[in-house]
Amino acid sequence: MPVDPTVLKHRIKEIRSSISELANLTSKPFKELKINEIYSIRYLIIVIVEALVSLCMYISTEAYDETPESYREAIRIVGSRLGFIGSNLIRYLLNKHDDIKIINMGKIVQQTQRGL
Repeated sequence: MPVDPTVLKHRIKEIRSSISELANLTSKPFKELKINEIYSIRYLIIVIVEALVSLCMYISTEAYDETPESYREAIRIVGSRLGFIGSNLIRYLLNKHDDIKIINMGKIVQQTQRGL
């Protein structure tokens, strides 16, 4: 079954909106946050995670014709098919923090699983 672009756009819009609100809330120091702002941050993180997982479930089922048995499996299916989640995160972390070292195990694990 083909992927419906309106479903993707809706989820992505929800994620972007939540990230934008989260960025506004986290722009001030934690000690200055009011309790309702702290709960708002928690809620927005939940919304983002649920939207991302929902997106992975939808893509797994519709685009890849696989029915994941769990949210974790849906994320694995999409991540392994697209192969960009880890590398984008690594690039982001390296650009933001020059005092860290990262070892990307993704390709090593894939090669090991294939017996190469």
